[in-house]
Amino acid sequence: MSQRKIILVTGASRGLGFALAESMGALGHHIIALARTQGGLTALDDAIQAAGGPQATLVPCDMSDHHDQLDALGAHVYERFGKLDGLVLNAAHLGELAPAAQTTPKEWHTCMMVNATANFRLLRSLAPLLQQAAGSFVLGITCQSLMSHTAYWSAYRASKMAFECLLQSFAAEQPTGGGINVRLNDPGPMATKLHAAAYPGHDPAQLPNARDAAQKIITQLF
Repeated sequence: MSQRKIILVTGASRGLGFALAESMGALGHHIIALARTQGGLTALDDAIQAAGGPQATLVPCDMSDHHDQLDALGAHVYERFGKLDGLVLNAAHLGELAPAAQTTPKEWHTCMMVNATANFRLLRSLAPLLQQAAGSFVLGITCQSLMSHTAYWSAYRASKMAFECLLQSFAAEQPTGGGINVRLNDPGPMATKLHAAAYPGHDPAQLPNARDAAQKIITQLF
């Protein structure tokens, strides 16, 4: 393995986020795991250490609400590590299937907060640390199959489009031949709770699992 990297993963308590964090931790990288569920974070830390990886840094945080915590995260990471090698923006809120004009303000707000605003505030807080690390990266997880829906997914689509535009702009702002490597990745359908909520008729036994998807992504990163 190359030099140990410091990598922050959002939505790390389940699904693809868990699989990415577990796999990168097993490679010896130090994972800063952010998610709402303390139990899921603890299970992740146990899995990483069981695979021979280092103890993870666990950050319980609700990205729909506690944005002051996200704003302060950069300072905390700097105090402990001095840099950040990677940022995986995986957390997402699907929202409810509803006509655009019947989507509740609360649901719209939650989608925007989790999928767009929280990622902006994380990027704003952590970009200086990513700039301190050679070969650093930002990876945004997206889902083009849901983005192609034109009816009933207005809050999700609007918020994820904002997220994609944010990362596309940030990528375009990096200096040629250097800077932070910014990319979007669509892992495709897989057996996760988010996919089951979006497509309840799909048989999860017929879908790839999150760990296989994570391995493909990690192969591209390292």
